[in-house]
Amino acid sequence: MDFRTPVIIPESTFRIDHSTGIMLFGSCFSENMGSKLLEYKFQANVNPFGIVYNPFSVAAVVNRLLSNRNFSGTDLIFHNGVYQSFMHHGRFSHPDKNKCMENISRMFAEAAAFIPRTDVFFITFGTAYVYKLKSTGEVVANCHKFPPDTFIRERLTVEAIVKEWSGVI
Repeated sequence: MDFRTPVIIPESTFRIDHSTGIMLFGSCFSENMGSKLLEYKFQANVNPFGIVYNPFSVAAVVNRLLSNRNFSGTDLIFHNGVYQSFMHHGRFSHPDKNKCMENISRMFAEAAAFIPRTDVFFITFGTAYVYKLKSTGEVVANCHKFPPDTFIRERLTVEAIVKEWSGVI
């Protein structure tokens, strides 16, 4: 008697090697996979906006990069003694506005230069929940420890995610 079900998985035709350009966006899984790829000397650009969890924010940063729309000082907010962007991870935050913009612009430029060499986009979502600014309705990638009443929390539907990403893909 055999107490298992053998599953035969066909060999994949998808391959990457050390010459494959891989751009990773999204959750901490992308961050960790990207770190491993870089450690093993793959050609990768990892989360140029930092860790971004929700599908709408990931789509927004990918679209912004693909359309080459860099950020400016008007995209920054000052809170808790640092300048930061609602579209970036906290690692970009800085008490000096110019340093914050310099960090954001440098990563944007590196990612934009990597796009023509990109063969594979690796995208992961960490949640279906989004936080929208009450004042504008804009979906943010990071709440940066603003008071909870600054945002409205919503759960995205599968249909909304598919519609948003259909425009990106």
